[in-house]
Amino acid sequence: MPVISLDIDPDECICKNRLGFQLESFGKIVKDVKLLLENEKLRREMGVNTRRYVEQEHDIKRIAQQYAELFQNLLNK
Repeated sequence: MPVISLDIDPDECICKNRLGFQLESFGKIVKDVKLLLENEKLRREMGVNTRRYVEQEHDIKRIAQQYAELFQNLLNK
């Protein structure tokens, strides 16, 4: 699923990773959502990019390990 964001793109990850569109106005949202509805190739590409990004950056095993390390560091202080 491509990402559509109004004004927010933390660290420009949406744009850098071609996950979808970061837009500054409601009118631009309408235009770009229409583009995604009409352009299956672009929609699929952004959807694949989004899934890949989420799997790489938000994998439960990876995140759980980061939390475990954080808690261990807090206990050691």
